[in-house]
Amino acid sequence: MNRARRTALVAALLAGYVATASAGRFTTTRIDLDDGAVVALLEASSQRHVDAMRSIIKASYPGGYSARRWEIIENHARRTPIARVRYEYPLGRSTAFRTYHAMGGEPLSRIAALALGGPTPPGTPSSAGSPPLSPTWSEDDDTPPAERVSDDELVAAEAADAPHYAAPDDTDVRAAFRPSDRTVMKPYWHQGSYHALDPEQKALRALEDDILDGKVPRGGKVQAWLSSVVCATCRRPIERMAAAYDLEVSFTEMVPFVPADVTRAEIQAGRGRMKAFRLVHADSGMPLGAFDALDVARDAQVRQALSPAAIQRASRGAHSPMRTFRLAPPRPRRVTEGSSPSSSPPRDTDDEATGGC
Repeated sequence: MNRARRTALVAALLAGYVATASAGRFTTTRIDLDDGAVVALLEASSQRHVDAMRSIIKASYPGGYSARRWEIIENHARRTPIARVRYEYPLGRSTAFRTYHAMGGEPLSRIAALALGGPTPPGTPSSAGSPPLSPTWSEDDDTPPAERVSDDELVAAEAADAPHYAAPDDTDVRAAFRPSDRTVMKPYWHQGSYHALDPEQKALRALEDDILDGKVPRGGKVQAWLSSVVCATCRRPIERMAAAYDLEVSFTEMVPFVPADVTRAEIQAGRGRMKAFRLVHADSGMPLGAFDALDVARDAQVRQALSPAAIQRASRGAHSPMRTFRLAPPRPRRVTEGSSPSSSPPRDTDDEATGGC
């Protein structure tokens, strides 16, 4: 092969590589210890949904509430996964940002109706969230149950909930469930769970609609934070979306435990100790694990704004300030511009263990 032909072949191969590399990328980073930034961002997103649920209950279900019914409300507000997706894109000579806030599960008015709108539930409710995937799951294992809520019903409920959320603007968007007629992210069913209701799907499909409607351009960077692990049914749709719209998608996810080696290192260094099966700060007793720190923050949100006592105080005109154990969330731009020293480097999804919602 002569030099000219070799040069042409190399150029063709490089062109193919560049085309593939620019067709979108999806990576994940899993954090173990709380660095302050991720937990504060997700806590702020969670507060939006807590405030909306409070507004729905005050408007539709005034009066007394039984503890058994209220458990559904509190468990949903505390345990349902939260996603926060930040889209960075060029705007003229500068860079613009748009943030999408999503909570997993059905619309809040349907959760409130389940808890407060009918007879007392027969048993103690389980925590919200989708069951883990079976090891044999595949895209063909996608059979919805015979009795289910239709997409149209979910969309109508989301529309009814809209007035209870903070007014949207150009930078912060409520990511509600939306129909699947034009998305590249196929919504999967698995073991009776509809994964179009997962928060990462809701947030990214809200971004997808904005791209299709021309509100934001394609080809930007997506930085996302999730209070759980991106499940297998969402990984493949996210990869398809990244490829379809030439997006660089990076998720930061967390699991409800701190690895044993990290726990040992924190204890041996004198920074941590164990308390009720949680790794906590040796002096303050506050959780060191990211998942546990967010759990404590969301529990405080429920006590301050969504407990029966808090709602009854508000009905009487008493004011209870919204407080958090954090002084203030850091500016999102700082999280986007630089990673925390305690965070692990991003790992490509090919090397990531499959998780469940």
